Amino acid sequence: MATNILPPRLRLDGKDILKPNGKKIILKGFSFGAWGLDDLGDIDEVKNLKATCLRYPLRVWGDYKSEDIDARDDRARSFLKKPNRERWLASIRAAGEKGIWTVAGIDSNCGANGLGSDEIVALCDPYGEWGDAGHNFITDRSMMKWFAIIWQNMAEELRTYPNVGMLEILPEPLPLRPADPWKEDLKRFYRYLMDAIREVDQDTPFLVGARGYGAKICDDAWLRERNDVVYTGNLLNDWCNDLASFDEGLGYLTRFRDLVRAPMFSQQVGLLSSSDPDQSKLKYILGRLAEERVGYTYWQWKTRSAEPDEYGLLFREHPHTAPDDWTRKEAEIACFREAWA
Repeated sequence: MATNILPPRLRLDGKDILKPNGKKIILKGFSFGAWGLDDLGDIDEVKNLKATCLRYPLRVWGDYKSEDIDARDDRARSFLKKPNRERWLASIRAAGEKGIWTVAGIDSNCGANGLGSDEIVALCDPYGEWGDAGHNFITDRSMMKWFAIIWQNMAEELRTYPNVGMLEILPEPLPLRPADPWKEDLKRFYRYLMDAIREVDQDTPFLVGARGYGAKICDDAWLRERNDVVYTGNLLNDWCNDLASFDEGLGYLTRFRDLVRAPMFSQQVGLLSSSDPDQSKLKYILGRLAEERVGYTYWQWKTRSAEPDEYGLLFREHPHTAPDDWTRKEAEIACFREAWA
């Protein structure tokens, strides 16, 4: 007999994230951020490392150096290219079926900012109508509605998938912008998208952060009236190069969590391999996150770079001549195996 029962979701209780059975969980895992390179076999590998979550961003409307990465297609269902949409959904479903909680995000370097290089500005604002404000989801209400339609369609689909942990509405919005007026503009954007998503999904928690996901300003993203939001702040390379800086950044996140009693999850923790040749910093960072009970996804699993000194735990020395030949950074991977044992 057919059933309409939806898969259970994580619940939020003050500053804690709870599994459906009511037990606390600290989510920790990796970002699958190299679109098109991470595959279903990688899910098995990270599960064997005892990762409890995966972050998987879909990319739309941006300068991604390769046409196959940008999923935008205004003629297609949900305004998304079918291969990109199906790959994203299939990976999230596969991870969930293996018991891994996923962070499903939709990223856009036009929608999040629209400024930066001349190439990005020309792509996002080809007629030069938006000036220093940038053409993005926050400045252009019509594009905000367009993005809400994408999210409504994807959220309705994802609500039937197991173990979707959080919906990351828009990674790193409005970077390098001042608080006034952008803080309140960003909050209005979040509220608009959340209301649209809640029409089709009443349960899955949201993941949001302040402008650029700045750790120092994480409190700027706080939505006082909501109890369905997990907050985030990046602890990427600049924070991790110096361990005193890392403790400072982690302190911003934990003080905010404890003050407003809302969960905190860092969706990008990571450092360049060249910054940590003996893995001493990585071991310290993973230990401190565990001590402070802050969940995270590490940036990142696979990388497009052919250089061993960059981000990423797997890289290809010869991506054009040997695209399937991945080199694993075994010493770094071993740090996660030990930390998550």
